[in-house]
Amino acid sequence: MDLSNYIRTSESRYQELERAISAFDFTNGDNRQYEKLNREYTRLKKLLSDWAELNQARQQLAENRELLTTTDY
Repeated sequence: MDLSNYIRTSESRYQELERAISAFDFTNGDNRQYEKLNREYTRLKKLLSDWAELNQARQQLAENRELLTTTDY
């Protein structure tokens, strides 16, 4: 299953949310809208963090496999 397109879309949305949250007008804005933005932001932040962790583990696994095939005993 290729999730790269979903992750790219999520990264783009995450950046949009960062901008929307940082520009949010608390004096005139709807607090429910802010909470909605913040919930989505938090969810995407966790998703992207987990994705990065998975990619790091995959890279380490590949490097370890390479070591196993190149190490002389």
